[in-house]
Amino acid sequence: MDYWLKSRDMLAHNDVVMRYCEVLGEAGFRSFVKDHPLQFGFRQRELFARLSGLPSVTLVPYEVPANLLISKCGVSVTFTGTIGFQAALSGLCSVVTEPYYATERHFLQILSVGEIGGLVGRLEGWRPPDDMDAARREMVGHLAAISVEGDYFTWQKFDPEKQAARDAVRSLVRSLNRYLPAFLKPRKTPA
Repeated sequence: MDYWLKSRDMLAHNDVVMRYCEVLGEAGFRSFVKDHPLQFGFRQRELFARLSGLPSVTLVPYEVPANLLISKCGVSVTFTGTIGFQAALSGLCSVVTEPYYATERHFLQILSVGEIGGLVGRLEGWRPPDDMDAARREMVGHLAAISVEGDYFTWQKFDPEKQAARDAVRSLVRSLNRYLPAFLKPRKTPA
């Protein structure tokens, strides 16, 4: 999950989720809200209490697989989670904020809280790709083009004395050495 969002108002997670559910509910949509299983015990109960007060919202237990919801729904709304990518690959209209995988062609992006009010009109104008296989190839191709080679979990229990551990981390280190300098350059701030 990448929560580095440019719009700070989108970081008010609970309020943004409520706004989405209110706007969609007023338009006649039924919203199924499923939290990420790793959030169990961390999310404030207040959000679930607020959501349960909305007649158009159904709270989904943690143990229900996200793929089940993807197979039953026509629209997926997420901030930056990979469920948005899975939904788009499945042919759903995927509404996202600023995830690394999103392209304008295959995702509806909501970049600020102010844009949520216009979501229903954008949903009405959305059409699935004519050639879903070609769309999948484009989405996966985009993801592959922006990805860094290497296993991100090679750092766990890394033992520099073991040749296998050094070999496993080599491609990740090579990728980071290639791409990180571009990100570490100081950015010019407008005057």
